[in-house]
Amino acid sequence: MNTQNYLQKFSNKNDALLSIDQILNELQYHVEYSEEVDRRIVHWFKMKKEIESFEDRDLAKDVMEYFNQVSGHKYNNTEKIKAIIRQIPKVTFDQFQSVILHKAETWGVDPKMKEYMRPATLFGSKQKFITYLEDSTNYWIQKQKTHG
Repeated sequence: MNTQNYLQKFSNKNDALLSIDQILNELQYHVEYSEEVDRRIVHWFKMKKEIESFEDRDLAKDVMEYFNQVSGHKYNNTEKIKAIIRQIPKVTFDQFQSVILHKAETWGVDPKMKEYMRPATLFGSKQKFITYLEDSTNYWIQKQKTHG
């Protein structure tokens, strides 16, 4: 199991780390030693280090603050953003910013679409976010070409 898949099973990284600690405790102290057990211990230690490096809480908070600033809303639930961060660990603030600005420029001026300018829509799923990110990238490239 890879880190991304494992982390998706938990609502936050601390719960995932607690689970890994329990697994490591079991492997180290309650299972008879073998080379296979040793490989598993190394695997779980590596996964623990990767998860510890994820900073989903701060990034999620920053993204929500930026979203509220651009949209004029006052959302505060960052769970959808955290889920995206856990599913795409290398996602950056700039990528979130690109999606938010793109949708503000396109949906924010359309009375029918303006109501969809909310975190549940933009960050509702990994696939949605990836689609919006691809759309925003193309949008900014086109805008750069036409406006120099």
